[in-house]
Amino acid sequence: MRLSCSSVMRLFSVTLLLSALPLLVGCTGSSKLVPVKGKVTIGGKAPPAGSTGAVVFYPNKEKGNTAGGTSTGVIADGGEYKLTTNGKEGAPPGWYKVTVNVTPGGEMDSSKASTTKTGSLVAEKFRDSSKTDLAIEVVSGAPEGAYDLKVTP
Repeated sequence: MRLSCSSVMRLFSVTLLLSALPLLVGCTGSSKLVPVKGKVTIGGKAPPAGSTGAVVFYPNKEKGNTAGGTSTGVIADGGEYKLTTNGKEGAPPGWYKVTVNVTPGGEMDSSKASTTKTGSLVAEKFRDSSKTDLAIEVVSGAPEGAYDLKVTP
């Protein structure tokens, strides 16, 4: 069987595309992290000085976010937080369910924001990923304040 020059070129192009496909797929998706920072307020006020807290973003699979794992942030004085994912700053784009927990002092592990703690300054529904109504979409280029979290005591 003899192939024409155009057939050989098409076959070469298809082969090249198929061999590069794994590289193209690997460059897209959840490996990209978007910077996420915001401010937590409890009843319209910043958490009290000396309190400790954390936020956890859980990928919302019901809204198409298939990223694995969670993104967490420690709440600093004034209520400000920044998310990290696997030790890197930011979170993969997509929709998240968000939990918040703030306690009136002591140390808190950011991975335990969903754990009910005695003396929490935040209503229980915001501390439980199955009950929270906080939902955030992480996107590139979000405006200032897009990731602010308002919770109640």
